[in-house]
Amino acid sequence: DMALQAYGQVYLLEFKLQGRSQPGAAIEQMKRRGYLDKYRGLGQPIHLLGLYFSRRTRNVERFEVETV
Repeated sequence: DMALQAYGQVYLLEFKLQGRSQPGAAIEQMKRRGYLDKYRGLGQPIHLLGLYFSRRTRNVERFEVETV
């Protein structure tokens, strides 16, 4: 998992294995575990990115994005 702050934006990335997680699981986990909390006071847009990797191909198979 990763956090990146650049150009007045915050990007929080959650990595999951495809097939072991339901759609929306990555972003829901970030919200549920409070990953956003320490960045909210910055007044910058926060982008949540859930990246799902294929176990077989080892590439990103699906992703989801939400801005809060």
